[in-house]
Amino acid sequence: MTGKNHWDTKVSVVSGATGSYASTTDSKLKFTRKFSQRYRWKCCVIETILLFLLVSSLSLYAGYDYLQRTYNGNEKIFKGDLKADEKGVDLIDFDNPASQEYQRFSLNYTHIIKHIIKKSPIQNKLIDAEVIALELDEETNLKVYFWLRFEPVRWTADVTADDILSAFRRLYPTTNIIPGSLHIKHVTNSALFSTKSSTIAPDYVSSTEFYPTTPIPRKCTPIKLNLCNSILEYNMTSYPNHFGHKNLDDVQNDLIAFRDLVDAECYQRTLDLVCQLLQPACQSNENSMQDEMLLPCRHSCRLFMSGCGYRVPLKLLEGFDCSKFPEYSSIGSTCASKPGCDYKLRNTGLSNRLCDGVHDCPDMSDEKTCGYCPTSYIHCITTRTCIPLSAKCDGVVDCPGEMDERNCLIISPNARAIEQALPLATVDAYYPEGFVFFIEKGMTGKLCASNFQTDIPNERIDMALQTIATSLCRTLYFQNLSKIQIVDDNDLFSSSSSRYVNVADPFASEITFNLGSCPNKKVMHVSCSDPVCGIQTSRKNKFGVDGLNKIATHGDWPWHATLYKSGSHVCDASLISPEWLLTSASCFQGQSKAEWVARLGIIRLNSISPWQQERHIVGMVKSPVEGSTLVMIKLNSPIILSDHIRPVCINEDQIDGHFLHCQTLGWSKNRDTLQRIEVIESSMDSCANISITSVNGLCYDSIYDHNDCMVEEFAGSPMMCLTSSKKNWVLIGVTNWRIACSADGMMRPRLYDKVKSNLKWISSVLKDG
Repeated sequence: MTGKNHWDTKVSVVSGATGSYASTTDSKLKFTRKFSQRYRWKCCVIETILLFLLVSSLSLYAGYDYLQRTYNGNEKIFKGDLKADEKGVDLIDFDNPASQEYQRFSLNYTHIIKHIIKKSPIQNKLIDAEVIALELDEETNLKVYFWLRFEPVRWTADVTADDILSAFRRLYPTTNIIPGSLHIKHVTNSALFSTKSSTIAPDYVSSTEFYPTTPIPRKCTPIKLNLCNSILEYNMTSYPNHFGHKNLDDVQNDLIAFRDLVDAECYQRTLDLVCQLLQPACQSNENSMQDEMLLPCRHSCRLFMSGCGYRVPLKLLEGFDCSKFPEYSSIGSTCASKPGCDYKLRNTGLSNRLCDGVHDCPDMSDEKTCGYCPTSYIHCITTRTCIPLSAKCDGVVDCPGEMDERNCLIISPNARAIEQALPLATVDAYYPEGFVFFIEKGMTGKLCASNFQTDIPNERIDMALQTIATSLCRTLYFQNLSKIQIVDDNDLFSSSSSRYVNVADPFASEITFNLGSCPNKKVMHVSCSDPVCGIQTSRKNKFGVDGLNKIATHGDWPWHATLYKSGSHVCDASLISPEWLLTSASCFQGQSKAEWVARLGIIRLNSISPWQQERHIVGMVKSPVEGSTLVMIKLNSPIILSDHIRPVCINEDQIDGHFLHCQTLGWSKNRDTLQRIEVIESSMDSCANISITSVNGLCYDSIYDHNDCMVEEFAGSPMMCLTSSKKNWVLIGVTNWRIACSADGMMRPRLYDKVKSNLKWISSVLKDG
């Protein structure tokens, strides 16, 4: 049957009938018998029916042809904007559509617009209405951008912009809408698409993840796109850009679709974002074969998509996939963070946070322009001290807490993760696996393993490797060594003049590293496991409460996490492994489906630290223990451990030990700053007076009651105690209810869910992943 359609197959029918009207002896069938008179009336009936069917068919065809010409199947879409005289608009964070006040006003005006249309003659044609953006105009009126979708043209008259204007005029007096401020414009689906196919690179991801099979050297070049010349703060870009355009002509060919997004006015900074993607910033890199492309951070993409997502043409959606943008909170991220952080602090009553030595902006803009930190100097993390780059790992302590002499030998997946880190005095990342790097006088290189095969007897090579790698893992606060390999140094982004160090004597009590060459380019790749829990690595030798202030500084409580529901802080939690948090089930009771996000590495709610990390919550497991309200929540990807983000201990041996200085954590009422409250165990009778107790409960009360009124505790907040060694903090309990900050609560005891009775369950969940 090759090459033959099944409809072309011949079918032979053989009839065995011998009726009076058929002849089987002739090749041609002949009807020779005439109808009699009595059958003629039947023929008339049949002819009439056939004629009726023919007329009906012609009528249906004509009707179908008319509908085809008047109905194209597309919805009628209108975009509109209006102004309203509203109170409380000064409370709206217009840069954050996920904030509570922004969402409240947006939802309110969505209801108002729908109500107006449903009270008009065009009510039956409305499909949906939605507010897409809010902003404040020059007269401090609320400006609302929205769109309306109506049914396609069928049997009735088409919906027009005048119909919509008439509907609003009738109900102006019952709303805060300013008469005459309404604008309505009809848009078509085709207007949202370019006439030329997109040139998006199909497998393209963020610049920190892009490794082409055959690397094309990227070199910085001046920006020549007229659309973006006047709005970008930089003047150099590179190709290919984020959408895969290889040159300016490619950009011009696709520019219609991007101009339509800008003209849609669905997001206040669409032009900025579009230009940062079509003409991304370029950063020269002397230590690499090619320069760097800097993309905007994921946060900017999310703000754009929340207002304009429905307008992005299908062919461009991949390019606006926010999960592929670099995250501003990723350690070593090079993304272009949202500008104006220092300006916002100054204009929101938080100017006291500028130049205070504590970082409150992801780009460090709040500390960069201060007199104490000259240009090109690096910052000593949490103090008003800066040092030249050459002082980093030079053998001389220049920063408080010896920050500049820490992590001079470290593990990293590649050189860029170290070299592109923020201008800090130490590398704030403890990767569990990667190449071994050294840092000396601000310069970075790899540990060469070539001399292992020439200077060390074969039978002792494995022992030498184990000695170095085990020591390194423990230095980086991992308990165990998982794997060690000697591999080829094939880093695509290493320059031909890469720096290396060699081990002088791996069996010496103090291992010495010397600068040298690496003839065969053999380097060490190490995997560590089981991070040390409950330690405050940023405090060096002052673990525990020695010198610990009540107000938290960065790194004091690295396991503390905040949980956000649709952008609002609702609960706290504790990090117990790189992928799991422990909190209270009360955080999720009665909550509708929403976007849940965990943020770690922060001590101020209205700030974004350079080392903050954010993860989405993708799963939850409830405790099976009777009377327990604990839940474990899983993160969408593992946390990168650092001095500011580490797990707390939940080991059974430590929980059964002797405890010192038990603490819980809360947020100051007026300063939104994380603070500790020292607590002591109390009788269950005192907690029974304020809540229902259970066998799984723990009752603790504060030691210093007169200060408690300044701190509010959220559900899920940890209660942890210091081990007798004064080095490790152990999670003892989790609060399952919120303790408000009020004068009446000064003497209030605190009820916690016991962690110890849940250890077997926690261990099994961590094991199963």
